[in-house]
Amino acid sequence: MVVPGAAVVLIGRLVTPSVVLRPGNDLRGCLPPGARRRARARALPPGTVGRDGACRTDGSRPAGAHCQTSAVTDWDAWHDPYDDPHSPLSQRLQEVRRQIGAAFDRAPAGPVRLLSLCAGRGLDVLPVIASHPRGCDVTGRLVELDPRNAAAARAQAPPGIEVIEGDAGTTDACAGAVPADLLLLCGIFGNTADDDVRRTAHAVPQLCAPGAAIVWTRSTHAPDLTPRIRGWFAEAGAAEASFVAEQPEGWSVGAGTFRGDPQPLRAGMRLFTFTTRPPQDRIGFGQ
Repeated sequence: MVVPGAAVVLIGRLVTPSVVLRPGNDLRGCLPPGARRRARARALPPGTVGRDGACRTDGSRPAGAHCQTSAVTDWDAWHDPYDDPHSPLSQRLQEVRRQIGAAFDRAPAGPVRLLSLCAGRGLDVLPVIASHPRGCDVTGRLVELDPRNAAAARAQAPPGIEVIEGDAGTTDACAGAVPADLLLLCGIFGNTADDDVRRTAHAVPQLCAPGAAIVWTRSTHAPDLTPRIRGWFAEAGAAEASFVAEQPEGWSVGAGTFRGDPQPLRAGMRLFTFTTRPPQDRIGFGQ
């Protein structure tokens, strides 16, 4: 259903602002070729560094680590549902791409600086850069800890887009790449503690230039944190441009425009640490 008084996101066009709650599977898109594979989460061997750069499957933690879980997800296999165009992850991907394209449409003439945290293989933004008329204006950084995903993103990244293999949960990964004109926080908020989500949203003034576009994702499964997340972004000076929630799959995509006052980047600040959430809090993939 559409919230009364809200504008609507139309396929191929963004009317701002908008809040859309959709009950069906109406998003189908073309994904990279490959055999349809069953989504799976495989445990990595003991001693493997987790996505946050700190957690290990044997329960140990390096000096100074912010380890909150002994379970680690295989973030390469995490991408398997993209091979199924009917999977919730694929559906969400299409909405994220639409929001990125809309952000490029709205961007003023000139360079567009991108920052994507926990970028995975860059499947959300790199195809849009390749196909959008403003793609040649985009420069910036993708941050991804998993070396396989980082290598895949690097192989597809055009000149001007650097792929950093590192911990995206700290502001040190953002140094030299901010203030951004487009900030992507996708696949993060379903894997972190609620306080980390709040801290990351409140860090937007450190990461964004005036007028920057912000795109984020989160599950709406109970307990639904998205109302609070939307409020946290508003507190940080981000005016909501769109919020799309797909039911019953339980994914949502939020987009906003930074209207606040920029702040200097605080070195060494931890934004988030990946954790293992109870099964009822998860949709089956990182949100």
